[in-house]
Amino acid sequence: IIGASLGSFIAKSIEKIAIQQFGSALLKAHISPVLIFGSILFSFIVGALSGLAPAYQASKLKPVEALRFRI
Repeated sequence: IIGASLGSFIAKSIEKIAIQQFGSALLKAHISPVLIFGSILFSFIVGALSGLAPAYQASKLKPVEALRFRI
């Protein structure tokens, strides 16, 4: 949520600067609630899958083997 808010703020700031500097709405940023929700959902899914893969591999190990230091 923080990343989406920060990204939206940066996009709107760049849009305002570009309109002032160039006098054109060429870099107009349209940020809809659906786009924000979709990006948060996508990042959640990627993060969850990235966390599940190592957790699944670790669940197959015996506790002693999982705690053993490997280089």
